[in-house]
Amino acid sequence: MLEDGVIKALETPFLLITTSERNDFVQEATELFVQGYFIKHPSYAKMAADIQLICDYWALTWHTLV
Repeated sequence: MLEDGVIKALETPFLLITTSERNDFVQEATELFVQGYFIKHPSYAKMAADIQLICDYWALTWHTLV
């Protein structure tokens, strides 16, 4: 599935939300077509605000109809 570009063609926003800030994890996520690598915040309010920001961004992004 990764080789033929199906994931990329669908323009599905694959996001990774994690507590890890390790550079090797970020690199691996990038190689697996993750479009966003986000660090979880211990504060619920901050995490909720970040998720809202991500949703707003994707709502405004132009997507090709497949």
